Amino acid sequence: MASNISDEAQPMKIIVAGGSVGGVSAALRARRLSEKASIILIEKGHYISYANSGAPCVVGGVNRKRYLSYSPDWPQA
Repeated sequence: MASNISDEAQPMKIIVAGGSVGGVSAALRARRLSEKASIILIEKGHYISYANSGAPCVVGGVNRKRYLSYSPDWPQA
């Protein structure tokens, strides 16, 4: 997607196929570039992604335990 999307007189209509990390990221980027765009996200499954990839944290050496939403021993607790 080009980075020069602007809010023109006629709002853009954008359809994003796929609700995983890539699709959600594309939809969010489109929204940042145009507040007036009509954005539709299509996902065949029951859920869409709500979190970005953890790869930047791993590459950056961030302590992943800091970002856990439950303890590692949760199934036994």
